[in-house]
Amino acid sequence: MTLPASFPLSMSQVNTELGRATNATTSLLESATRTLAQKASGAVAFSDLLGKATFAASGVNSNISYSSSANGNADSFPSVNRSGGQSPYTYSWSFTSNPGAATLLNATLQTATVRKAFLAGSTGAYSATLQCVVTDNLGNTKTVTGVTAAADWAP
Repeated sequence: MTLPASFPLSMSQVNTELGRATNATTSLLESATRTLAQKASGAVAFSDLLGKATFAASGVNSNISYSSSANGNADSFPSVNRSGGQSPYTYSWSFTSNPGAATLLNATLQTATVRKAFLAGSTGAYSATLQCVVTDNLGNTKTVTGVTAAADWAP
């Protein structure tokens, strides 16, 4: 859920957004409320919470095996699951490790494509590690690290 973009706004709604009981004791100055309001310091006002949403993202690894007697590509499809935040979302994938010299395609989509070309009759594999920066429409950003993409190729 996203908090209302205009008043009225209640602490019970803030608690619900934070995953707490509606009657839980909450302060505008506590860490979780500050994070939701995107205010690292200073006073937090109710208006700072308007339209805000908790936002989380996690990676989904992709490992695929191929068998082919022809030239071809071994593709793997790492992706990101997200919750909360406000759409639309943007995605920015990049390699943090790529010893197999794979190519990154669709680097601005929720599911990227990691590709390695193999020759007919060859056997091989690649494994790469990626990260994805996910940003929601409110400017909230989550960086997902350690997502793996791997594929095996055999004739």
